[in-house]
Amino acid sequence: MLLFSSCLLTVLSVIATAAPSIELPHHQIQLPQKSQQPQVQLPSLREQAAIRSEWVDYRINEILPMLMQENNVEHWVLSQREYHEDVAWRSVASPTSINARRRTVIVYSLNEDGRMETNSFVSFESSIWTDLNQLLSSSTGPIALNVDQTFAFSDGLAAGELDAMTNGLGPATMARVVYTPTLALDFIALRAPTMITYYRELMVEAHSIIGEAFSTRVIQVGTTTCDDVRWWMREKILERKLAAGFHPSFSIQRQGVDGDLSGNTIIQPGDLLWCDFGHIGMGLWTDTQHMGYVLKESETEVPQGLAQGLVLSNKAQDSVLENLAPGRSGNEVLNATVSDLIDQGIDSVIYCHPIGDHMHGAGATIGLFDYQNAPVPVKGDIKVRSNSWYSIELQIRHRVPEWDNQLVEFRQEEDAAIAENGRRSWVLNRQSSLYVIDPN
Repeated sequence: MLLFSSCLLTVLSVIATAAPSIELPHHQIQLPQKSQQPQVQLPSLREQAAIRSEWVDYRINEILPMLMQENNVEHWVLSQREYHEDVAWRSVASPTSINARRRTVIVYSLNEDGRMETNSFVSFESSIWTDLNQLLSSSTGPIALNVDQTFAFSDGLAAGELDAMTNGLGPATMARVVYTPTLALDFIALRAPTMITYYRELMVEAHSIIGEAFSTRVIQVGTTTCDDVRWWMREKILERKLAAGFHPSFSIQRQGVDGDLSGNTIIQPGDLLWCDFGHIGMGLWTDTQHMGYVLKESETEVPQGLAQGLVLSNKAQDSVLENLAPGRSGNEVLNATVSDLIDQGIDSVIYCHPIGDHMHGAGATIGLFDYQNAPVPVKGDIKVRSNSWYSIELQIRHRVPEWDNQLVEFRQEEDAAIAENGRRSWVLNRQSSLYVIDPN
Protein backbone atom coordinates (compact mmCIF):
# COMPACT_ATOMS: atom_id res chain seq x y z
CA MET A 1 0.00 0.00 0.00
CA LEU A 2 1.29 3.48 -0.86
CA LEU A 3 0.65 6.39 1.45
CA PHE A 4 1.80 9.44 -0.45
CA SER A 5 2.26 12.98 0.74
CA SER A 6 3.97 15.77 -1.11
CA CYS A 7 3.74 19.38 -0.11
CA LEU A 8 5.82 22.41 0.49
CA LEU A 9 5.44 23.19 4.17
CA THR A 10 5.30 26.75 5.41
CA VAL A 11 8.73 27.72 6.62
CA LEU A 12 8.84 28.96 10.15
CA SER A 13 10.11 32.51 10.52
CA VAL A 14 12.25 32.55 13.61
CA ILE A 15 14.36 34.87 15.66
CA ALA A 16 16.56 33.28 18.33
CA THR A 17 16.71 35.00 21.69
CA ALA A 18 20.31 36.00 22.31
CA ALA A 19 22.17 34.01 24.96
CA PRO A 20 24.67 35.59 27.34
CA SER A 21 27.95 36.36 25.56
CA ILE A 22 31.23 34.89 26.66
CA GLU A 23 32.44 38.46 27.17
CA LEU A 24 29.89 39.14 29.91
CA PRO A 25 31.00 38.87 33.55
CA HIS A 26 30.41 35.48 35.09
CA HIS A 27 27.31 35.07 37.22
CA GLN A 28 27.70 33.62 40.69
CA ILE A 29 25.41 30.66 41.25
CA GLN A 30 23.27 31.47 44.27
CA LEU A 31 21.51 28.98 46.46
CA PRO A 32 17.73 29.44 46.27
CA GLN A 33 16.29 31.09 49.35
CA LYS A 34 12.75 29.84 48.97
CA SER A 35 11.57 26.43 50.03
CA GLN A 36 10.21 25.73 46.57
CA GLN A 37 12.44 25.87 43.50
CA PRO A 38 11.08 27.65 40.40
CA GLN A 39 9.71 25.17 37.90
CA VAL A 40 10.40 25.21 34.20
CA GLN A 41 7.90 27.17 32.12
CA LEU A 42 7.43 24.73 29.26
CA PRO A 43 4.17 24.72 27.27
CA SER A 44 1.58 21.97 27.62
CA LEU A 45 2.27 18.72 25.78
CA ARG A 46 -0.26 19.68 23.12
CA GLU A 47 1.42 23.03 22.58
CA GLN A 48 4.83 21.36 22.59
CA ALA A 49 3.73 19.07 19.77
CA ALA A 50 2.84 22.05 17.59
CA ILE A 51 6.15 23.77 18.33
CA ARG A 52 8.19 20.64 17.71
CA SER A 53 6.35 20.05 14.43
CA GLU A 54 7.48 23.50 13.32
CA TRP A 55 11.05 22.52 14.20
CA VAL A 56 10.77 19.41 12.02
CA ASP A 57 9.33 21.45 9.13
CA TYR A 58 12.12 24.00 9.41
CA ARG A 59 14.88 21.40 9.48
CA ILE A 60 13.46 19.48 6.51
CA ASN A 61 12.68 22.50 4.35
CA GLU A 62 15.52 24.84 5.32
CA ILE A 63 18.43 22.75 6.57
CA LEU A 64 18.10 19.53 4.57
CA PRO A 65 18.19 21.08 1.05
CA MET A 66 21.49 22.78 1.91
CA LEU A 67 22.97 19.51 3.18
CA MET A 68 21.77 17.48 0.21
CA GLN A 69 23.37 20.01 -2.14
CA GLU A 70 26.61 19.87 -0.13
CA ASN A 71 26.63 16.06 -0.36
CA ASN A 72 25.50 16.03 -4.03
CA VAL A 73 22.52 13.69 -3.54
CA GLU A 74 19.03 13.86 -4.99
CA HIS A 75 17.23 11.50 -2.60
CA TRP A 76 17.69 10.61 1.05
CA VAL A 77 15.92 7.41 2.04
CA LEU A 78 15.12 6.37 5.62
CA SER A 79 13.74 2.85 5.96
CA GLN A 80 12.78 1.29 9.30
CA ARG A 81 10.39 -1.02 11.05
CA GLU A 82 8.44 -0.47 14.24
CA TYR A 83 10.74 -0.41 17.32
CA HIS A 84 13.83 -0.54 15.09
CA GLU A 85 13.92 2.99 13.74
CA ASP A 86 16.77 4.74 11.94
CA VAL A 87 18.76 6.98 14.30
CA ALA A 88 17.73 9.98 12.19
CA TRP A 89 14.04 9.11 12.52
CA ARG A 90 13.83 10.88 15.88
CA SER A 91 14.83 14.15 14.17
CA VAL A 92 12.25 13.96 11.38
CA ALA A 93 9.28 12.24 13.02
CA SER A 94 6.15 13.99 14.22
CA PRO A 95 6.25 14.48 18.02
CA THR A 96 3.02 12.44 18.22
CA SER A 97 4.72 9.47 16.52
CA ILE A 98 6.29 7.46 19.30
CA ASN A 99 7.48 4.75 16.93
CA ALA A 100 7.41 3.97 13.22
CA ARG A 101 4.50 1.88 11.90
CA ARG A 102 5.00 -1.46 10.16
CA ARG A 103 7.76 -0.79 7.64
CA THR A 104 8.03 2.97 7.15
CA VAL A 105 10.07 4.30 4.25
CA ILE A 106 10.52 8.07 3.99
CA VAL A 107 12.05 9.63 0.88
CA TYR A 108 13.32 13.21 0.85
CA SER A 109 13.86 14.43 -2.71
CA LEU A 110 15.59 17.66 -3.73
CA ASN A 111 13.83 19.27 -6.68
CA GLU A 112 15.63 21.28 -9.32
CA ASP A 113 14.33 24.49 -7.79
CA GLY A 114 15.92 23.60 -4.44
CA ARG A 115 12.67 22.69 -2.69
CA MET A 116 12.13 19.49 -0.72
CA GLU A 117 9.54 16.87 -1.60
CA THR A 118 8.65 14.29 1.03
CA ASN A 119 7.08 10.91 0.27
CA SER A 120 6.17 8.22 2.79
CA PHE A 121 5.39 4.54 2.28
CA VAL A 122 3.97 2.41 5.11
CA SER A 123 3.40 -1.30 4.57
CA PHE A 124 4.61 -4.80 5.36
CA GLU A 125 3.75 -5.86 1.80
CA SER A 126 6.54 -6.45 -0.72
CA SER A 127 4.75 -4.01 -3.05
CA ILE A 128 6.32 -1.21 -0.98
CA TRP A 129 9.55 -1.72 -2.94
CA THR A 130 7.71 -1.49 -6.25
CA ASP A 131 6.16 1.81 -5.18
CA LEU A 132 9.50 3.09 -3.93
CA ASN A 133 11.26 2.01 -7.11
CA GLN A 134 8.68 3.82 -9.21
CA LEU A 135 9.38 7.05 -7.32
CA LEU A 136 13.16 6.72 -7.46
CA SER A 137 13.13 5.77 -11.15
CA SER A 138 11.57 9.11 -12.08
CA SER A 139 15.08 10.59 -11.85
CA THR A 140 18.68 9.42 -12.15
CA GLY A 141 20.43 11.20 -9.29
CA PRO A 142 22.34 9.70 -6.33
CA ILE A 143 20.36 8.06 -3.51
CA ALA A 144 21.77 8.45 0.02
CA LEU A 145 21.35 5.68 2.60
CA ASN A 146 22.44 5.76 6.23
CA VAL A 147 25.20 3.15 6.29
CA ASP A 148 28.53 3.90 7.96
CA GLN A 149 31.09 2.06 10.08
CA THR A 150 32.28 5.06 12.09
CA PHE A 151 29.36 7.33 12.96
CA ALA A 152 26.35 5.77 14.67
CA PHE A 153 24.21 8.72 13.60
CA SER A 154 24.95 7.85 9.96
CA ASP A 155 24.42 4.11 10.38
CA GLY A 156 20.70 3.94 11.06
CA LEU A 157 19.74 1.56 8.24
CA ALA A 158 19.44 -1.91 9.77
CA ALA A 159 21.22 -4.78 8.00
CA GLY A 160 17.90 -6.54 7.41
CA GLU A 161 16.42 -3.39 5.90
CA LEU A 162 19.37 -3.00 3.56
CA ASP A 163 19.00 -6.62 2.41
CA ALA A 164 15.27 -6.20 1.86
CA MET A 165 15.79 -2.95 -0.02
CA THR A 166 18.54 -4.42 -2.19
CA ASN A 167 16.36 -7.37 -3.17
CA GLY A 168 13.27 -5.22 -3.62
CA LEU A 169 14.75 -2.40 -5.69
CA GLY A 170 17.10 -4.40 -7.87
CA PRO A 171 20.62 -3.70 -9.17
CA ALA A 172 19.82 -0.74 -11.43
CA THR A 173 18.39 1.41 -8.64
CA MET A 174 20.88 0.20 -6.03
CA ALA A 175 23.74 1.17 -8.34
CA ARG A 176 22.79 4.79 -7.65
CA VAL A 177 23.15 4.37 -3.87
CA VAL A 178 25.84 6.37 -2.08
CA TYR A 179 26.89 6.41 1.57
CA THR A 180 27.38 9.99 2.74
CA PRO A 181 27.88 10.00 6.53
CA THR A 182 27.97 13.79 6.89
CA LEU A 183 24.40 14.12 5.57
CA ALA A 184 22.71 12.42 8.54
CA LEU A 185 25.41 13.63 10.94
CA ASP A 186 24.96 17.30 10.09
CA PHE A 187 21.18 17.09 9.78
CA ILE A 188 20.88 15.76 13.32
CA ALA A 189 23.44 18.28 14.60
CA LEU A 190 21.93 21.48 13.22
CA ARG A 191 19.31 23.29 15.28
CA ALA A 192 16.13 25.12 14.37
CA PRO A 193 16.60 28.70 15.67
CA THR A 194 13.65 28.78 18.10
CA MET A 195 14.88 25.67 19.91
CA ILE A 196 17.24 27.83 21.97
CA THR A 197 14.41 29.61 23.78
CA TYR A 198 13.04 26.33 25.15
CA TYR A 199 16.48 24.86 25.67
CA ARG A 200 17.29 27.78 27.94
CA GLU A 201 14.20 26.97 30.00
CA LEU A 202 15.45 23.41 30.33
CA MET A 203 18.83 24.69 31.52
CA VAL A 204 17.07 26.84 34.12
CA GLU A 205 15.42 23.67 35.33
CA ALA A 206 18.72 21.75 35.37
CA HIS A 207 20.43 24.45 37.42
CA SER A 208 17.40 24.63 39.70
CA ILE A 209 17.42 20.90 40.48
CA ILE A 210 21.19 20.87 41.00
CA GLY A 211 20.99 23.96 43.22
CA GLU A 212 18.44 22.32 45.45
CA ALA A 213 20.44 19.07 45.53
CA PHE A 214 23.46 21.02 46.80
CA SER A 215 21.58 22.44 49.79
CA THR A 216 20.59 21.44 53.30
CA ARG A 217 17.06 20.83 52.04
CA VAL A 218 18.42 17.63 50.49
CA ILE A 219 21.76 17.02 52.19
CA GLN A 220 21.73 16.33 55.92
CA VAL A 221 25.46 16.32 56.61
CA GLY A 222 26.51 13.22 58.53
CA THR A 223 23.43 11.29 57.39
CA THR A 224 22.82 11.69 53.64
CA THR A 225 24.72 9.42 51.24
CA CYS A 226 25.80 10.00 47.66
CA ASP A 227 23.16 7.54 46.45
CA ASP A 228 20.50 9.40 48.44
CA VAL A 229 21.23 12.54 46.43
CA ARG A 230 21.37 10.65 43.12
CA TRP A 231 17.94 9.15 43.64
CA TRP A 232 16.51 12.44 44.89
CA MET A 233 17.62 14.05 41.61
CA ARG A 234 16.15 11.19 39.59
CA GLU A 235 12.81 11.50 41.37
CA LYS A 236 12.85 15.27 40.91
CA ILE A 237 13.11 14.85 37.12
CA LEU A 238 9.98 12.73 37.16
CA GLU A 239 8.20 15.16 39.46
CA ARG A 240 8.90 18.00 37.03
CA LYS A 241 7.35 15.97 34.16
CA LEU A 242 10.66 15.56 32.36
CA ALA A 243 12.65 12.45 31.39
CA ALA A 244 16.08 11.38 32.60
CA GLY A 245 18.86 11.60 30.05
CA PHE A 246 20.88 9.24 32.25
CA HIS A 247 20.98 8.21 35.89
CA PRO A 248 22.60 11.11 37.79
CA SER A 249 26.11 10.72 39.16
CA PHE A 250 27.14 12.09 42.55
CA SER A 251 30.51 11.67 44.26
CA ILE A 252 32.89 13.11 46.85
CA GLN A 253 36.55 14.07 46.97
CA ARG A 254 37.83 14.13 50.54
CA GLN A 255 41.04 15.39 52.05
CA GLY A 256 43.52 12.55 52.56
CA VAL A 257 41.57 10.11 50.38
CA ASP A 258 42.65 9.11 46.86
CA GLY A 259 40.03 9.12 44.13
CA ASP A 260 36.27 9.52 44.38
CA LEU A 261 33.89 8.27 47.06
CA SER A 262 30.33 7.41 46.03
CA GLY A 263 27.50 4.94 46.64
CA ASN A 264 26.68 4.64 50.33
CA THR A 265 29.41 7.05 51.41
CA ILE A 266 27.97 9.53 53.92
CA ILE A 267 28.54 13.22 53.18
CA GLN A 268 30.72 14.87 55.85
CA PRO A 269 32.04 18.40 56.61
CA GLY A 270 35.02 19.28 54.40
CA ASP A 271 33.82 17.20 51.44
CA LEU A 272 34.08 18.47 47.87
CA LEU A 273 30.93 17.35 46.04
CA TRP A 274 30.34 16.74 42.33
CA CYS A 275 27.33 15.78 40.23
CA ASP A 276 26.66 14.92 36.59
CA PHE A 277 23.02 15.58 35.70
CA GLY A 278 20.96 15.55 32.52
CA HIS A 279 17.28 15.52 31.60
CA ILE A 280 15.13 15.60 28.45
CA GLY A 281 12.30 17.96 27.58
CA MET A 282 10.64 18.64 24.22
CA GLY A 283 13.03 16.11 22.69
CA LEU A 284 16.06 18.17 23.79
CA TRP A 285 18.80 16.80 26.05
CA THR A 286 20.82 18.66 28.68
CA ASP A 287 24.10 17.66 30.34
CA THR A 288 25.53 19.55 33.34
CA GLN A 289 28.27 19.00 35.92
CA HIS A 290 28.49 21.24 38.98
CA MET A 291 30.42 21.12 42.26
CA GLY A 292 29.83 22.07 45.88
CA TYR A 293 31.59 22.19 49.22
CA VAL A 294 30.48 21.29 52.77
CA LEU A 295 31.77 23.77 55.32
CA LYS A 296 33.61 22.49 58.37
CA GLU A 297 32.49 23.76 61.78
CA SER A 298 35.37 26.23 61.89
CA GLU A 299 34.79 27.58 58.36
CA THR A 300 32.65 30.42 57.09
CA GLU A 301 33.75 30.19 53.44
CA VAL A 302 35.26 27.79 50.93
CA PRO A 303 39.03 27.26 51.36
CA GLN A 304 40.89 29.46 48.89
CA GLY A 305 42.64 26.52 47.25
CA LEU A 306 39.33 24.88 46.37
CA ALA A 307 37.85 28.18 45.16
CA GLN A 308 40.91 28.68 42.97
CA GLY A 309 40.42 25.25 41.41
CA LEU A 310 37.04 26.32 40.06
CA VAL A 311 38.54 29.58 38.77
CA LEU A 312 41.05 27.55 36.76
CA SER A 313 38.26 25.31 35.48
CA ASN A 314 36.37 28.43 34.32
CA LYS A 315 39.48 29.53 32.43
CA ALA A 316 39.55 26.17 30.68
CA GLN A 317 35.89 26.59 29.73
CA ASP A 318 36.63 30.07 28.35
CA SER A 319 39.42 28.66 26.21
CA VAL A 320 37.20 25.96 24.71
CA LEU A 321 34.45 28.47 23.93
CA GLU A 322 36.95 30.87 22.38
CA ASN A 323 38.39 28.16 20.13
CA LEU A 324 35.04 26.55 19.23
CA ALA A 325 34.87 28.35 15.89
CA PRO A 326 32.76 27.11 12.95
CA GLY A 327 34.92 25.59 10.24
CA ARG A 328 37.49 24.20 12.65
CA SER A 329 37.67 20.45 13.17
CA GLY A 330 37.15 19.00 16.61
CA ASN A 331 40.86 18.15 16.76
CA GLU A 332 41.81 21.71 15.83
CA VAL A 333 39.64 23.05 18.65
CA LEU A 334 41.18 20.51 21.03
CA ASN A 335 44.78 21.29 20.05
CA ALA A 336 44.27 25.05 20.28
CA THR A 337 42.62 24.74 23.69
CA VAL A 338 45.23 22.40 25.16
CA SER A 339 48.04 24.61 23.88
CA ASP A 340 46.39 27.67 25.40
CA LEU A 341 45.96 25.98 28.78
CA ILE A 342 49.53 24.68 28.82
CA ASP A 343 50.69 28.27 28.27
CA GLN A 344 48.61 29.28 31.30
CA GLY A 345 50.05 26.45 33.39
CA ILE A 346 46.66 24.74 33.73
CA ASP A 347 46.65 20.92 33.95
CA SER A 348 43.54 19.92 31.99
CA VAL A 349 41.75 17.11 30.20
CA ILE A 350 39.27 18.21 27.51
CA TYR A 351 36.41 15.97 26.36
CA CYS A 352 33.57 18.03 24.89
CA HIS A 353 30.72 16.72 22.77
CA PRO A 354 27.79 17.96 20.66
CA ILE A 355 24.35 17.86 22.25
CA GLY A 356 20.76 18.38 21.12
CA ASP A 357 18.59 15.52 19.85
CA HIS A 358 20.89 13.21 21.84
CA MET A 359 23.12 13.74 24.86
CA HIS A 360 26.35 12.66 23.14
CA GLY A 361 25.10 14.17 19.93
CA ALA A 362 26.00 14.38 16.26
CA GLY A 363 28.88 16.64 15.28
CA ALA A 364 32.56 17.18 15.96
CA THR A 365 34.16 15.27 18.83
CA ILE A 366 36.50 17.51 20.83
CA GLY A 367 38.68 15.11 22.79
CA LEU A 368 37.80 11.97 24.70
CA PHE A 369 38.62 11.33 28.34
CA ASP A 370 40.43 8.08 27.58
CA TYR A 371 42.51 9.87 24.91
CA GLN A 372 43.86 12.37 27.49
CA ASN A 373 44.04 15.33 25.06
CA ALA A 374 45.32 13.28 22.10
CA PRO A 375 43.57 13.89 18.74
CA VAL A 376 40.55 11.67 18.08
CA PRO A 377 40.78 9.78 14.76
CA VAL A 378 38.01 10.44 12.20
CA LYS A 379 35.38 11.70 14.67
CA GLY A 380 37.70 14.52 15.66
CA ASP A 381 38.14 15.50 12.00
CA ILE A 382 34.48 16.56 11.64
CA LYS A 383 34.05 20.33 11.31
CA VAL A 384 32.24 22.48 13.87
CA ARG A 385 29.18 24.14 12.32
CA SER A 386 27.11 27.20 13.14
CA ASN A 387 23.61 26.57 14.52
CA SER A 388 24.79 23.70 16.70
CA TRP A 389 25.12 23.11 20.44
CA TYR A 390 28.03 21.71 22.43
CA SER A 391 28.44 20.42 25.94
CA ILE A 392 31.69 21.95 27.22
CA GLU A 393 32.93 19.08 29.38
CA LEU A 394 36.36 19.03 30.99
CA GLN A 395 38.40 18.77 34.14
CA ILE A 396 41.42 20.53 35.57
CA ARG A 397 43.74 19.12 38.21
CA HIS A 398 44.93 21.47 40.92
CA ARG A 399 46.94 21.01 44.12
CA VAL A 400 45.09 22.44 47.09
CA PRO A 401 47.34 23.91 49.82
CA GLU A 402 44.70 23.52 52.54
CA TRP A 403 44.58 19.79 51.71
CA ASP A 404 48.35 19.29 52.09
CA ASN A 405 48.80 19.93 48.36
CA GLN A 406 46.54 17.02 47.47
CA LEU A 407 45.82 16.82 43.73
CA VAL A 408 42.11 17.56 43.32
CA GLU A 409 40.01 17.25 40.16
CA PHE A 410 37.57 20.01 39.24
CA ARG A 411 35.07 18.64 36.73
CA GLN A 412 32.59 20.96 35.06
CA GLU A 413 30.15 20.74 32.18
CA GLU A 414 27.92 23.44 30.70
CA ASP A 415 25.95 23.56 27.46
CA ALA A 416 26.80 26.24 24.90
CA ALA A 417 25.30 27.38 21.60
CA ILE A 418 26.92 28.49 18.33
CA ALA A 419 24.72 31.00 16.53
CA GLU A 420 24.31 31.52 12.79
CA ASN A 421 26.99 34.23 12.84
CA GLY A 422 29.41 31.94 14.71
CA ARG A 423 28.98 33.69 18.07
CA ARG A 424 29.46 31.29 20.98
CA SER A 425 27.65 31.69 24.28
CA TRP A 426 26.45 29.72 27.26
CA VAL A 427 22.86 28.61 26.85
CA LEU A 428 22.13 29.95 30.36
CA ASN A 429 25.26 30.69 32.37
CA ARG A 430 27.99 28.64 33.99
CA GLN A 431 28.98 27.86 37.55
CA SER A 432 31.66 30.27 38.69
CA SER A 433 31.65 29.55 42.44
CA LEU A 434 31.12 26.41 44.45
CA TYR A 435 27.73 25.72 45.96
CA VAL A 436 28.13 26.02 49.74
CA ILE A 437 26.46 23.57 52.11
CA ASP A 438 26.58 24.98 55.64
CA PRO A 439 25.59 22.37 58.25
CA ASN A 440 26.41 24.70 61.16
